[in-house]
Amino acid sequence: MKVVISGYYGFGNIGDEAILSVSINLLRSLLPDIEITVLSAKAEKTASLFQVKAISRNDFSLITSEVKKADLFISGGGGLLQDVTSRRSLYYYLALISLAQYYKVPTLLLAQGVGPLTSKSSLKLLSLVLKGVKSISVRDKPSATLLETLGYKGKLLLTADLAFLLKPDYLKGAQVLESLAINNKPYLFLSPSRALDRPSIVESVIQTVLFLKEEYGLEILVVPFYPRHDHFTLELIKNRLKDRAHYVEDCFEPEVALALVGRSEMIFSSRLHPIISAAITEVPFLGISYDPKVDNLAKELGEGLTLPLSKVKPADMIYHSIKIYENRAEIKARLKKLLLPLIERARLNINIIKEFIN
Repeated sequence: MKVVISGYYGFGNIGDEAILSVSINLLRSLLPDIEITVLSAKAEKTASLFQVKAISRNDFSLITSEVKKADLFISGGGGLLQDVTSRRSLYYYLALISLAQYYKVPTLLLAQGVGPLTSKSSLKLLSLVLKGVKSISVRDKPSATLLETLGYKGKLLLTADLAFLLKPDYLKGAQVLESLAINNKPYLFLSPSRALDRPSIVESVIQTVLFLKEEYGLEILVVPFYPRHDHFTLELIKNRLKDRAHYVEDCFEPEVALALVGRSEMIFSSRLHPIISAAITEVPFLGISYDPKVDNLAKELGEGLTLPLSKVKPADMIYHSIKIYENRAEIKARLKKLLLPLIERARLNINIIKEFIN
């Protein structure tokens, strides 16, 4: 069986690479001899990392050739179908779905985050393309609600982000920590993003992490989940923290990133997948909310673990950080309880893949 997978792969975004890793593992667990082709921004790197065939996501001649031969086309997961980042991105993914439909290749939208969509033309085009898709699984309730509002008539399954099924590689994680000389020390995991690129916001984060370092003896580990995109914020943080923190800037396997999160005492992040990683490993976190997808997840993980961007000020951050850190045991227990239904929902994606394979 030949499967083509499309998503935001090969750009060095650890969250999207985690989704791809889980997708490949699920497919191989169901059909060990399956042939997988991934559309990637860095095909050689993707092929090497995941042991799949990978082709350039911009070579439409080659993409057409692969799709024509495929038995299944998978779009997802992640937040692909939105026009906030750019309409061009939305049109790209919808064009690929339309290409598969043109060649009558069964198409599955897997663990998608749908929206936000800001224009009537985007909504109309999405509705038109999805009429030819028989099954869609979405990662959150607002995505399901949007598709229902658009009048989608196919099979719609509420699941969860595929990254909830990722497994940490603690052996490699320990090697990274040993190279930084913090393998036996408690540390705070800070994952910056471009959402924090205002100097006043960065300063609030800096003052908070330095307070925690002084008050509780925590080392500071800075790991961007999307280095290319978050470079400016990372440089602002490095210029302030200098050698008072440790840095891992290279893009590496998502399983290793998950292990580094899992070994930490607490997480600071404004990105979705570091927060998912914290939930998976039951590590207390303070999420900075700037995007609906962060808000959607925060609602499922309980109150008091996120701050809106407008409240990122030293006093507010330090107050919430102390409260979270000193109630770690209670929060860990809560995350463990709330994590189970999210994992079960994520595993529902296995059932929908089975239907296509069978």
